[in-house]
Amino acid sequence: MMTRVVFLIIFLTQLTGCIIGNGTICGPQTPMAMCDKKAYQALYHPTPLRDEWMKNGVGTFDLNKDWLGCGGRSDGSYTDIRSIPSESNFDYTKRNHQLFENIQHCMLNKGYIYNGRCDTDVSRENPGCQARSKAAVHGEGL
Repeated sequence: MMTRVVFLIIFLTQLTGCIIGNGTICGPQTPMAMCDKKAYQALYHPTPLRDEWMKNGVGTFDLNKDWLGCGGRSDGSYTDIRSIPSESNFDYTKRNHQLFENIQHCMLNKGYIYNGRCDTDVSRENPGCQARSKAAVHGEGL
C-alpha cells in the first residue's frame, strides 16, 4: 500500500510539468532564466562593463584605475546619473548614452580593446564595437 502511495506521488509530480532547477520549482510558465543556472547568473549578476575591456599587459588594478579615470564607477558600471527634476525620459536616456560613449572613447584612447557583445543593431553602433570591427577589417591584431 505504501509503495502505491509513493508511486502515485511521483507519478502526479511528473504530470504537473514542474521541475526543480536552480533552487526553484520551475513550471511551464516559469521563465527559463529562473531554471537555468547559467542564464540566471547572467541575468542577475551580469559582467561589469569595465571587465569587457582588455589591453595587453594590463591587470585588474590598472584597468579599474583607467575605468574610473574615464568616468566609470568603482563597481564596473557607469550609470550613477540621476535624472534631473522635470527632465524627460528621452533626455535622461540621451545623457546616459552620451556618458557611455564618452567612457568608450576614453578607453579606446588609452589603448583598450572592447571585447563585449557586438551582436545587436544597437551595440554595433557603440564606439567600442565600431573600433573592433574596423580593426578586424584592416587586419590589425586584436
